[in-house]
Amino acid sequence: MGRIKDWLLETGGPSPKNAGSNNGNRGYSSHGRQGMAVINGEGEITYIDATFATIFGYTGAGELLESDLETLYPQRELGRINVEIIPQLEEQEVWEGRVTGFKKGEKKFNHHLSISKTSGDDFVWKVKESPVSQAGLPGLGGVEEQLSTLRQGLSALQELTTEGEILRETLDILDGIINFDFCAVQLDEENIHVAKSNMGGDGFFRIGEGLGQLSSERGKVVRGDHLGEYPEFEPKSDYFNSFISVPVGDMGSVQVVSRAQDNFTQGDADLLQILTNHLSEKLSRVQLESALKTKAIHDQLTGLYNRHYLTEILAKEVERADRYNHKIAFLMIDVNRFKDVNDSYSHAIGDQVLREIGSLLRDNVRGPDIVFRYGGDEFLILLPETGEGSSVVIERLQDEMEEWNEENDLVDFPLSLAMGNAKFDPREDLTVEETIGEADRSMYEDKKRNN
Repeated sequence: MGRIKDWLLETGGPSPKNAGSNNGNRGYSSHGRQGMAVINGEGEITYIDATFATIFGYTGAGELLESDLETLYPQRELGRINVEIIPQLEEQEVWEGRVTGFKKGEKKFNHHLSISKTSGDDFVWKVKESPVSQAGLPGLGGVEEQLSTLRQGLSALQELTTEGEILRETLDILDGIINFDFCAVQLDEENIHVAKSNMGGDGFFRIGEGLGQLSSERGKVVRGDHLGEYPEFEPKSDYFNSFISVPVGDMGSVQVVSRAQDNFTQGDADLLQILTNHLSEKLSRVQLESALKTKAIHDQLTGLYNRHYLTEILAKEVERADRYNHKIAFLMIDVNRFKDVNDSYSHAIGDQVLREIGSLLRDNVRGPDIVFRYGGDEFLILLPETGEGSSVVIERLQDEMEEWNEENDLVDFPLSLAMGNAKFDPREDLTVEETIGEADRSMYEDKKRNN
């Protein structure tokens, strides 16, 4: 304690003898009370003034002295502080920004925080609350903070590229702008459901089976103060009272609930609706981009990967083979007598034959193996970390093709596969393109033998 006392006196900060009085708090301002604490390297509170304690809902400094930051901040926020904020103090003297903390009783609230480091391993923690209007509701500063947090979150949302990242960021934005106990995002068509609890970690649960469906069907916000009064929503907990459910376009809904009654305002519902509007647009864009990417790398007829994707993936596979000194086997395949199918039946029957053979190939290779439609009735299988083992695949595919001939009702003459294999070895001079050429020549030799 002596080191902290010396530092406080040197810097003109409130001395420990004033810790129980607001008179020692030089940071007090008409724009919101400011309190101060000193935190050691282990995250324990070693000094605190009365205003700091009051801001967090405690009656005196003694209630918090020697406790740790987990009492005041959720784990997610502490993780951000430790990983993103504290390291910045090596290059700058003070970090300032908005964070979310716990008032006594674990009620979340947002506040302004500044952190600076002492000459030792301690940190000076200054907090300032948002101003409050005479009516006891958040003043303009509080609304501005919510909107600022929402804007920052929406900006981060636009940078994300996967559905999972977008949904997790949505929960984090909700956590920063609305005081709730549970929240959930439910996308009906994809049957995706992610949820967050502020009462002890994340969870995968449903707030109410009918609540999200109702807001989705109505296409508007559903808000109430006593969820238990709506048995048609099938509430999953007797603790749920206040609730808001907002549709995400025609995809699903976002829901927040609180154990407290009358917890949510119209302003909360408006903020949630702004968020879901952006969420709907972002999800639609990502899903469209995903569909376009899928279309770009897949063959339209068979659903297998196309030759364009082969070009894209070869460099990665060669790099892996070189790094781990693994071989790659390539198996080139052609359908014998396929021209006879088109000539004797129709191109529609020929297309169906290609679809079924494509499925046969895909279903009879290992998980890491990749099947491509190389062009026409030719297929290519890339077998990572495989050398001579490709001969086992050839035998299996021959057996499966014989069985297909016995069961198919598309053509009345047997079809077979011409197959040729070659292996790429990163220790040898043959390039991967030359290796594929070798597999192609081997396949044509096999085709000649069977004609």
